[in-house]
Amino acid sequence: MGVADLLPRRVYRYELQLDLVLDLTDPIVRDGVGIGLDALIGQSWDECQELGLIAHGTGTQGILSQSATGVDAVLAVFVDHVGPGAVQPTMVAAWNRVEDVPATEPR
Repeated sequence: MGVADLLPRRVYRYELQLDLVLDLTDPIVRDGVGIGLDALIGQSWDECQELGLIAHGTGTQGILSQSATGVDAVLAVFVDHVGPGAVQPTMVAAWNRVEDVPATEPR
C-alpha cells in the first residue's frame, strides 16, 4: 500500500481545554502509578491499556505519554469526559494528491 492509497485525507488541529490529565511524561508521576518508561515504549500494550482503563474509570480527561516510538509525546483524550465546547477542531490541510502531502525529514 502506497501513500496514494491513503488519500484523500484531512488534517485537523484541535484546541482542547482539559483539567484532569495524567502526565506520564513526568517520571515522578510514572513512579506514582507504577509504570515504567519501558512499558510505554515497549511492544506489549497490556500495561498501558490497563492503566488507561483505570484512568478512564476515575474520570481523567486524558493521558499524556511518551509515544511508542520514543520520539515526541502523544495525548490520548477520553472525549466522554470532556464537556461540550471543550474540543474545537480546525481543518488545517487537505491532502488530495501525493504532492499535497508535506515531505518529512528523517530524525
